[in-house]
Amino acid sequence: MRGRYLVRSNGAFAALTVADAVLGLVAHNKPGKKRRDLRRVLIGIGGHLGDAVMATGALRLIARTRPDLEIGVAAGSWSADVFRGHPSVKWLHAVDHWKLNRSPLHLTAKLRRSAATARTAVGEIRATDYDAAVDLYPFFPNMAAVFARAGVPIRIGYSSGGLGALYTDSVAWTHERTHERTHMTAKHARLVARLLDLADVEGRELLYLLPRTTAEICGRVDALPVQQTERFVVLHPGTGAMQKEWPIASWRELAKEFRDRCIHIVVTGSGIRDQAAAQAIVEYVPECLNLTGRVTWQEFVEVVRRASLVISGDTAAAHVAAACETPQVALFSGITDSVEWRPAGLAGEVVMQPVPCAPCFRNDGCDVMTCIRGVGVDTVLERALKILNIF
Repeated sequence: MRGRYLVRSNGAFAALTVADAVLGLVAHNKPGKKRRDLRRVLIGIGGHLGDAVMATGALRLIARTRPDLEIGVAAGSWSADVFRGHPSVKWLHAVDHWKLNRSPLHLTAKLRRSAATARTAVGEIRATDYDAAVDLYPFFPNMAAVFARAGVPIRIGYSSGGLGALYTDSVAWTHERTHERTHMTAKHARLVARLLDLADVEGRELLYLLPRTTAEICGRVDALPVQQTERFVVLHPGTGAMQKEWPIASWRELAKEFRDRCIHIVVTGSGIRDQAAAQAIVEYVPECLNLTGRVTWQEFVEVVRRASLVISGDTAAAHVAAACETPQVALFSGITDSVEWRPAGLAGEVVMQPVPCAPCFRNDGCDVMTCIRGVGVDTVLERALKILNIF
């Protein structure tokens, strides 16, 4: 946290400071007036796939307290599968900001896509005629400019991501003391409660993926070498950020330990690096079933739902397991605050090597990354066997 912004870069801090100073002079936003006649609400979800899964708790809160509301979602296209066909989501708007785009596209192509998707989203949002929007993402880039350009009357979001003057209700981000830190789903709930005038929002909301899998998807998963009655463990080594990943050598040794105990192993992932990691594990332990890059998002969710245990890093797989209430062991680095970002629910454990510098909030971590690389295979195996009730 630098000043009121969740940034570390001097350049980003200076740019956001200047932008907010200018907007403070020219923007004339009146505080958002909470209205009981809300019809349509837009939820802004920044970040990556894991952020999208975590944000589904906000959908559950709205559906539980105001089932009459129609809900739209603005998010990166990489998160679309989380919301496509969701029973609570009527509209889906893609906003692919260049800074969050992890595709191999050149920067100029990312910038063009960023501008094009924002322009399209503004038109769609304006045409849908939303009464209010809540931006859940506290970092830059947020959805403040998109929501303001679309003319949404009530716009709620954190000022910590910059452009806070473009919200009608700009909420300051405050760092809680260690013993008072709350999970991100609870923070999401507070923003939604601010819009809906909910006096009492307790704890974190359960995540809310598709409530049931279609027969078609179940049939496709049944056709895989994963039997519904067979006990298996999912290993998901990739995280989308190399510095947060557990060493491949450790994943290989863990897979071998499961193989030696006759526990079936399924390896999952999606990207090119995930495929390389999965191949390294399978070469070491050929008995593993490698589904990396071979299943759709919905099929992946169903595989996680059927698993006896999921072991992953700090990534979307951990949050999917939480949503499915599948037991899990999540391997966290010290880059993020595990209290705020750990998988929601009670069906799992977070493992991290204790270090005095964690959480450091450094995007690139450090050279040694003892916090994650120092986690021993024996430690993870012990937690896993305890969950599986194998001694």
